[in-house]
Amino acid sequence: MAAAAWFPACRRKVAFLLRRGGRSFASQTEGEIRVTRVLQEKFPQAVVIKVVDISGIPTLGKNVVVAGRSKNVGMPIAMLLHTDGRHERPGGDATVTISHRYTPKEQLKQHTILADIVVAAAGIPNLITADMIKEGAAVIDVGINRIQDPVTAKPKLVGDVDFEGVKQKASYITPVPGGVGPMTVAMLMKNTIIAAKKMLRAQHLETFSA
Repeated sequence: MAAAAWFPACRRKVAFLLRRGGRSFASQTEGEIRVTRVLQEKFPQAVVIKVVDISGIPTLGKNVVVAGRSKNVGMPIAMLLHTDGRHERPGGDATVTISHRYTPKEQLKQHTILADIVVAAAGIPNLITADMIKEGAAVIDVGINRIQDPVTAKPKLVGDVDFEGVKQKASYITPVPGGVGPMTVAMLMKNTIIAAKKMLRAQHLETFSA
């Protein structure tokens, strides 16, 4: 299949695999399984870890709170930040605490007030407020919530962090919208290209050896 024709199909397959958690299924073709393996190798680290890397936020020995335990965001991020930096797929060597939507806010505050990095991904508007973080903490907001603007009465998107309040104390903070979202799109396209190159290379080798 030509690259121009294959690329849109690959994009659709990437979206499908992301919805299914990046797992391989017996019903997939050999080529689809290749795409799945590429995603398993490349995608979980993509967005939040990339933000940390680009911003130069240190993680070695740091305290991190991940508010959220979803299999697509919270848990992978927690594991990657916690993993040994000497591992085959190096992690952040951080000490990670995981909370979720049923963690009492006062209990959550006991952890976030000590955290060097807070990743908010619980899907609760204004879950993280200024009184919950220490001066100079890095705050990465992955939440996407649709609420009604109290001034205009129109719907708007907000994250899990009280951006206006927290930005006064944080050394790094990502807004919603315009923060992690565009990075997600960029990394998805990067992974699509990686998958396309690997599949086309494999198809070329199969044709050459036939």
